Amino acid sequence: MEFKITVIPRAARSEVMDMGERHFRVKLTSAPEKNKANRELIQVLAKYFGVSKSAVSIKTGQRSRHKIIQILQ
Repeated sequence: MEFKITVIPRAARSEVMDMGERHFRVKLTSAPEKNKANRELIQVLAKYFGVSKSAVSIKTGQRSRHKIIQILQ
């Protein structure tokens, strides 16, 4: 399954908000440097969807706040 993700880095806490139609807004505590935010994003989404971290991958938007995430089940 693929999802549109809007990332908000440097937030006070990590959380996932469902925006409808396979679109999520994800707040992350990590800064967007040295791939820290992307690693935290994968960890947060894996926990939210109840899958392993290896099942979550960033398909597009590696360096953008707007990403397309693929989750294998």
